[in-house]
Order: sequence, then structure tokens, then C-alpha cells
Amino acid sequence: MRDLIKKMQKVLNVNSRIYAILTSTIIVLFYSCATSQTVDKSLTSLEYEIINDFFSSPNGISAVTINHKTYEDKDWASLFNHENITELSGNPSYVSDEEIMKILNDKVLDSIKSKILLSKPVRLENDRLNNVKLSNSVDYSISAPIIINDIAIFRKKSDLEVPIYILKFNNGNWEIIYTFYEKLILE
Repeated sequence: MRDLIKKMQKVLNVNSRIYAILTSTIIVLFYSCATSQTVDKSLTSLEYEIINDFFSSPNGISAVTINHKTYEDKDWASLFNHENITELSGNPSYVSDEEIMKILNDKVLDSIKSKILLSKPVRLENDRLNNVKLSNSVDYSISAPIIINDIAIFRKKSDLEVPIYILKFNNGNWEIIYTFYEKLILE
């Protein structure tokens, strides 16, 4: 009987050690997974180039102030279908509805939707931006640019408007070719 009790104690001690090791391992893994999801990725040089070209100021307009993080919203992926794009079109647009439908074929639209759904907020780096100031308290936000070949999708968000710009790389710069609005409030 005494031997049985000693054997049981050894098993329980071993099991409690294993339990402690497993528990601490699970906690460490859970914590590392949770924190890795909240870490901001960096924008690429190309994404910063698109933002800088978008906010470039040939007329000497003062710098725009935007939120220090990109805006994350998965809902705008639903806007990327041919009907919405042409129905919600606005200025500035430099190509026809027919031309934009050729540029944004079904494969490109699916790729845009996928990239929006996979996007995460990114902390912007002030030293990589031209003519842009960053602030924590500004309601004016931008999306990270979505790039498909020589086309980029870029979204601005404010209380009064949410334009979505389609840009094309042309003559060494990213230029707006088409705009449609998720929201526009005219005062």
C-alpha cells in the first residue's frame, strides 16, 4: 500500500510538472500570437511613393494633416463591382466608365477585394512623407494603397466624404484616372 502511495505521488509530481510546463507554453504561445497580430507592418517604398504623389502640391498648397495610422475597414471591399463604381463616379475622373471597366476587369476587382479584406492598419512614418503631417487626433484618414500592376487604389476618409481614387502609373508619377465616392455630403 505504501509503495502504491509513493508511486501515485511520483506520478502526480511528474504530471503536475508536465501540466505546469504545458500551461506556461500555451500562455507564451497565446501571448506571442496575440501580440504579433497587433504589430503594425510597414508600408513599402512604392506605397509611400503613391501617397506622396497623391498629396504632391504643384500649386504650393500647405501640407495636409492626416491620421498617423491607415484606416482599416473591410466593408469597402463590397463597393468593388462594376455597377457601384460607375454609379458612384465623380470628379476628378479622366477616363470613361467603359475604359475603367476594361482596366478593372473581374480578375483585378477580385484581387482588390482580397487585398482589402487582408489589410491591417499601418502606422505611417513621418520622415517618409512629403507635404503630409501626421496627428493622433485628426478625423481625416487614408487607406494603405492597394497596388495591382500599374494601378493603385487609394481611399480618403473624412466626415463629409469618402472618395476612392484609382491611380495609374504614368510618366514616372501616380496620377488619378478615376474617382468614385462611397460617401459625399454636399453642404
